[in-house]
Amino acid sequence: MQCSFAVGKFLLLPLMMVAMLLSSARGQEVNSLIDNGDFEQVRDGAPVGWFSKNTPNISLQEEDGNHFLRLTVTEPGKMVLVYRAIQVKPEHKAYELSYRVRYEGIKVGKQIWHDGRIMMNFKDESGKEVKPGPKPPVFKGNSNGWQQKSQKFLVPEGAKTLEFMPCLFEASAGTLDFDDFRLVPVADDSAVDSMKAEIEAAAAKASAEAEKNEQKADEKIKAQLQATGNLIANGDFQT
Repeated sequence: MQCSFAVGKFLLLPLMMVAMLLSSARGQEVNSLIDNGDFEQVRDGAPVGWFSKNTPNISLQEEDGNHFLRLTVTEPGKMVLVYRAIQVKPEHKAYELSYRVRYEGIKVGKQIWHDGRIMMNFKDESGKEVKPGPKPPVFKGNSNGWQQKSQKFLVPEGAKTLEFMPCLFEASAGTLDFDDFRLVPVADDSAVDSMKAEIEAAAAKASAEAEKNEQKADEKIKAQLQATGNLIANGDFQT
């Protein structure tokens, strides 16, 4: 009897350790900074924290028991936008945004940026925009079903609030669906440093390219001056 109890106790210890590890792992999970990002908390037919009632432009939809957000162009050229303000904590250095998206028939409006997108602006304590902000994801045409998307971006110095705005930005037509929004801080310092290094490298490359183009323009001007003695090509209108 004592032997049986000892064996049972021996088998029970690993199971207890596994349970403790799983509990610890769950405790370390970072909650999304976007509350009700899966739109499953519903009150009076609308998703809690997003909007109070459905409209022809903005609505809560259900498909196979799953809720999601739908934006629809009902009047070409009009803004269709949902707004969320997210607090930025001092320890937040970068974010990772993930979501599912589906879109159909999105046609560009009068300007090239009049399409479907997620606008995101950082604001300081006084409400002034802080740059650089994240590059907005853009949606045009058809997605042919749901797509999983994600992106990482840095938090600029002095940012206190992140404005999060899924929208149809004055598009001429289209339907845009979102689900499972998740925004979490990037906790890995090495990943944040890598992001900073990539941005600095891209800026250095752009600067070098601009300098190269400027040198080419200077050389062209010098060649023209040497050949004609005049910086204004065909100034006598004879050619």
